[in-house]
Amino acid sequence: TAGDSIFFSVHYVLENHQRVKGTHLVNINLVSDEGQTVQRIRFKVVDGLGNNQLVVPATIQPGIFKIVAFTDWMRNFGSEAFYQAEIPIVSKFQVAKAGSNKPSIVFFAEGGHLIEAIRNNILAVGSPNDKLAITDNLGNTIDTVSLNNTGTGMLSFIPDAGKQYYG
Repeated sequence: TAGDSIFFSVHYVLENHQRVKGTHLVNINLVSDEGQTVQRIRFKVVDGLGNNQLVVPATIQPGIFKIVAFTDWMRNFGSEAFYQAEIPIVSKFQVAKAGSNKPSIVFFAEGGHLIEAIRNNILAVGSPNDKLAITDNLGNTIDTVSLNNTGTGMLSFIPDAGKQYYG
């Protein structure tokens, strides 16, 4: 959401998934769909692990943005070697779907995908002060999430292989 923070962790690893030893600097850019960098941070990763936050400017227009992460060393290999993930940024107020009385509800998995057998963090975006239930394809309630006055909320659960989840 515009004006909110994106919290993240970085795992800087080699091809064999071993952590890169030592202290390194990682660049994180928030890039608009027009290719304009709207936010940039640089922070330290020690022995392949680090975490930080990126504050989304409150004046940013909603849209699909890209998080681009890379080290200076990675620049030697071109931008295709960079970590890149699209993230939607929404306004603080949600609009109901056209022609429907039901508000729009959107879920965003941390990292873009649910990963089975480990705890996943999920951002829920919908109508302010709403309460949502997450169910699986068998109709079982997995968890509930209460949205705050800006229409956002967080939940976390461990997805099972072969199941689908709905809000």
